[in-house]
Amino acid sequence: MNQKKEIALLNSDVESLRNTLIDLKNDILAKEKSFTLNGDIHVNYTKSARNLIQYLALRTKDIRKLQYRLTEYGISSLSRTERKVLATFNVVISRLSEMLGIPFEVNPNDAFLGFKESKTIYDRNIESVLGPKPAARRARIMVTLPSEAAWDYDLVKELVANDIDCVRINCAHDNKDAWTGMIENVKKAKKEFSTECQIYMDIPGPKLRTQDIEALLTVQRARPTRNQLGVVQHKVSVVFFREDKPEDLPEAYGVCIPVQAEWLEECEVADVITLWDARESHRRFEITQRRANYIVAESSKTTYFKPGLELVLSKSNSLFSYDTIVGKYFPRLEGSIRLFVGDKLIIKRDPEWVPTQGEEKTHYIIGCSIPSFFENIKIGDPVWLDDGKIGGYVYDATDQIVTIDITHVRAKGKKLRNGKGINLPGTEINHSALTEQDLEYLPFILEHADIVGLSFVNKPKDVKDLVDAIEKLKPERKNGEFTIPTIVFKIETRSGFSNLPHIILEGMKLPSIGVMIARGDLAIECGFGNLAELQEIILWICEAAHIPVIWATQVLESLAKEGLPTRSEITDAAMGQRAECIMLNKGAYIIKATRALHNILSSMQDFQTKKRALAPNLTIAHNFFKMCTI
Repeated sequence: MNQKKEIALLNSDVESLRNTLIDLKNDILAKEKSFTLNGDIHVNYTKSARNLIQYLALRTKDIRKLQYRLTEYGISSLSRTERKVLATFNVVISRLSEMLGIPFEVNPNDAFLGFKESKTIYDRNIESVLGPKPAARRARIMVTLPSEAAWDYDLVKELVANDIDCVRINCAHDNKDAWTGMIENVKKAKKEFSTECQIYMDIPGPKLRTQDIEALLTVQRARPTRNQLGVVQHKVSVVFFREDKPEDLPEAYGVCIPVQAEWLEECEVADVITLWDARESHRRFEITQRRANYIVAESSKTTYFKPGLELVLSKSNSLFSYDTIVGKYFPRLEGSIRLFVGDKLIIKRDPEWVPTQGEEKTHYIIGCSIPSFFENIKIGDPVWLDDGKIGGYVYDATDQIVTIDITHVRAKGKKLRNGKGINLPGTEINHSALTEQDLEYLPFILEHADIVGLSFVNKPKDVKDLVDAIEKLKPERKNGEFTIPTIVFKIETRSGFSNLPHIILEGMKLPSIGVMIARGDLAIECGFGNLAELQEIILWICEAAHIPVIWATQVLESLAKEGLPTRSEITDAAMGQRAECIMLNKGAYIIKATRALHNILSSMQDFQTKKRALAPNLTIAHNFFKMCTI
């Protein structure tokens, strides 16, 4: 083949590519024009909304073959179009036009958002949601506060000192008194270190959980932590509370013992409680904390409590002593059932339902927190419990009960306890994202939170319902102007993922929004095998919308809870830096996990940002040539 023919074929292929791109761009613009936005978009997101719609129009096409063809000419393969769809097309078409010697003029309407402006908008929105960019890394770090953060200032101080960017208060746990303590400690630490640290508060949402699993014993065991040699490493802490005030107990302590109010009034820090426990062993506890309705006391020995035990209080500043007895109600005495493959589990929709004699003997029976979730359930629908550790299918369903055939559980069985999550991934849920409890908490959250997390958002109406609820509280806000805080949409259901573009567009009527990938529930709802794909799609869509993403659930979990990470956790944390913020959950080694995450994010940002691999100079390459003798 002579040179003229080669050039002709080359030009023909380039012209074909150019025409294909022009047709694709026109198709994107036509789809954008056919879409009608419902309501006014906030000025912060007018260009972002248009870019999002264009990106979604692009992703209705399979352009993989086109991408391969473009790379053969050393031209952008359209793999980084998210933030600036039309600008990317205009640049690529211009390059192909130059190769052909054909003029190409950009329509001013097509040049509404350029490369630099898209980055400026994106960076502005990230800072609006998550605060200023950290000095040493691009991605922010969020930490879920444990219950003890309400009274342990040193813990909060150390977290803030380690340059975390945001604390998360999960309002599905603890209570307003505990949240107030956490907030005060965070503000105190921020002032001490002159640093910014956003306060993120989750609205609990309609989480379906197990309940009414009765405890078979009436004995509470309080056990200190020991090492392999049996030496006590951490004393056991026990809460003694007013038996007439069982509410608002701190969740950090598993053992809570009811006592008489008059006796509790005499208790002070440094006083000593002695008793003969249920095994008739003499035990001694020293009071370390005093609260309105309870005290916390520590011991270095394992103690068994049961109703009726005599407790003796010895005062540290006098010779007086006071006696009481342990009450009957143990709120933290966990009931459990161990389930195996083949077992039948009945979940009561009607709390008053009573089993027949046969059902009582052959089935396990529990209750649930929100029976209305089962309204549309059908025989054959999958049911998962306890974060996917137990699974099965609906064997039978009536207006009173749902019977589950257990088909997935580890060989030695798994204990199911109260308060564990129930997921119904194959069932249509028509429940609002806001519960009555959420509306009760909302004024407190709005008063203190920089960021409000909307849990279990499934559809645009859930966003509108929250905004309407906030608007109604406008007169109750303090100190002048009323402003809607930043809202983060937690994507943790199949519906939430499917409706994500519409949820974002509804949210764009607000001044500041973000998205959290709540990977725990999302994996169960959509299938563990689909999680990797789903989180990639969420990252793409949110970048096209110029809104930040929080990468959440089980990041460095083994490190945070046990002090040593798994290899896969390190890789997961490194992948998480493609989001704008990574969330760590609470654990005994949370400070260590925070430092490790900081180091991972600081290192990885030199190698990758979003989908783009970066190419810094490599020490290994320099060393290769230093060692080369040939």
